[in-house]
Amino acid sequence: MIDLAYLAGPYTHRDPAVRQHRYDMLTRAAGVLYGDGVHVLSPITHGHVIHQVTPDLPHEFEFWRDICFNQLDRCDYMIVLQLDGWQISVGVNEEIKRAGEQGKMVYFMCPDAMRVMG
Repeated sequence: MIDLAYLAGPYTHRDPAVRQHRYDMLTRAAGVLYGDGVHVLSPITHGHVIHQVTPDLPHEFEFWRDICFNQLDRCDYMIVLQLDGWQISVGVNEEIKRAGEQGKMVYFMCPDAMRVMG
């Protein structure tokens, strides 16, 4: 069976333009990873599109936590796209903690180079 990576990054922000930029960058990163042969699950790519057609859903991680954790639990490891705000993101920090509790490796991806670093 092929390993599956969970792609995390910050998303929640009061400015819709920031959320859109984060979505664009995470979706681009998912595409780069696909091109490198990495099978990746990108909950922000998935959730952003759902939110666009269902705008009454909250943006905050508190709403999406169980959905994201369910997806993370099914993945073999985690990649964090280091967009501005990733270090203070409630969601990213909770996901990193959960991955660690499960003994999953967490890798970091530089958005400028779109390379994964151990």
